[in-house]
Amino acid sequence: MKAPYIIAILTLAVLVTGFGWLATLPIGEGFDELLYFSYIQELADTKRLPTSGTSFMSGDVLAYRERLPTAYLSTPPYEDLEGGITYRRFFTLPSTHKAIEVLTKPRNYTPSKILNTPQHPPIYYAAMAPIYSVSKHWNWKTQMALMRAVSWMFAFGGYVLGVGAILRFWPEENSTTVAAISAAWPFIAPMYFSEMARLGSDSLCLLIMGGAWWMLLKIAGGKVVPKARDYAILGAFLGIGLLTKAFFMPITVAIAIFLFLRGEKKGLAILLPFSLLLGVPWYLYKEIATGVLTGGQEQIQLAQQGGLAAGLAKNFNIYGLVRGLSAVVASTAWAGTFSLARFQEIFLAPLVALMTVPIMAYGVRLMRARLSDFVWAPAAIVLMFAAGLAHHVLVALALTGLGNNTPGWYLHILTGPLGFIYALGLLWLIKSGIGRWGFIVLASYTSGYLAIVSWVQLAMYAGCVTKQGAIRYYAFPEGSSSLLDAGRIVHNLSVIAQPYIGIPLLFGGIALGVVGLAMLSSQLMVLGKAAESGANNG
Repeated sequence: MKAPYIIAILTLAVLVTGFGWLATLPIGEGFDELLYFSYIQELADTKRLPTSGTSFMSGDVLAYRERLPTAYLSTPPYEDLEGGITYRRFFTLPSTHKAIEVLTKPRNYTPSKILNTPQHPPIYYAAMAPIYSVSKHWNWKTQMALMRAVSWMFAFGGYVLGVGAILRFWPEENSTTVAAISAAWPFIAPMYFSEMARLGSDSLCLLIMGGAWWMLLKIAGGKVVPKARDYAILGAFLGIGLLTKAFFMPITVAIAIFLFLRGEKKGLAILLPFSLLLGVPWYLYKEIATGVLTGGQEQIQLAQQGGLAAGLAKNFNIYGLVRGLSAVVASTAWAGTFSLARFQEIFLAPLVALMTVPIMAYGVRLMRARLSDFVWAPAAIVLMFAAGLAHHVLVALALTGLGNNTPGWYLHILTGPLGFIYALGLLWLIKSGIGRWGFIVLASYTSGYLAIVSWVQLAMYAGCVTKQGAIRYYAFPEGSSSLLDAGRIVHNLSVIAQPYIGIPLLFGGIALGVVGLAMLSSQLMVLGKAAESGANNG
């Protein structure tokens, strides 16, 4: 099967799976969704930019949490929002019609007494405010589905740009195969769907990163001769990225260092003014307003307690560091939601192996390349970004002695560079029989894992499966047979989500992804055997 067909099938599978995921997700089960919604609502209804210390949580959000179930949470700033209604408790109440009225009433921003914590730049919120405004009189479930769908299309656009850049600008003969493997990334690390198919600014980050990746590959890939405007466009993407989230600080630094090592001084003289003039004013404002360049709440708290060095001197421990860094890796592959419910870690190990081994193989191959070769560009971006996540682990460690609250799923905004890295590493591994069969076995496991976890999550939203207190593993109070009660699961879920649309899309998309992975595995088997035979004959 030719690689372009594989790319088309996997791309369609990603699109459909994402729509299915967001349609079956109850309000607030996406990461930080209620905070995002409150920020967007305040901006849209008051026409003022929310700021720390003067922004308060929306009354609509509190009303939802008081009357309807949402994610199992017990950490600031969410502990004040908890209404105490679990999914299971909600569906045992004698009547839910009064609670459901919350979904049907038009929404309008009314401040509560609970502070919101707006800390990110405003681009994403400004982009979503008109979507909120045109749908504020809809049923809240439908409105959230629309807002999530728009957000998901941002992410999907970034994913397409990432794959398309390889097809368009990677000069090697294997560009279509590399693009096909890159297209499989969301099914290799299924946390991609949890991260992107929700209301959240990371989806726009992925779109912007997709544009930046396209321009970087065009400039430095070697297939075309770059023009001055290409550097300007890349700089504009990075500047807009800085106005979307601080993630683009390490990304911009990594790209600048790589281009400097290539001797692209004239290009940098064009790129940097565009990116800095667009992005830096926001961070200067945050530095003046909060004393911290990013304006992050944890960084502000840490500065008030004496800084990173003082905090680490007091709270550093090896266990916390190792646990925090391990959690970054595991949470990049894991397929969960804001309730943080999961199976035991042993079931996650094959996903981590499938994701990390080809990346490590790429790292080994990288040692043979010159620093100016393009293959170092995605590595520089990912490494610099990972260093930012590691710094966040240290911040958490300095504050609490625990380093396990740094999500690795943020890495999915780098889907273009990560997919490229993964593809080149995997193409080297499949030259051996162990590498080929290892990929087939682990990819099969991961596909099954995604399908099973998705259904268990739906059963949790429907009240058939629970999460017991601080224990993050799924619990089955009625036994595992409750998972077979599809009628009850769909009926209950229809109160707080849209399963009649979402379930066919979600599992249809996963099935299509399995087909795409099977076709990809067949292609890699042929290529691997040919490469192995050539090496033996040589």
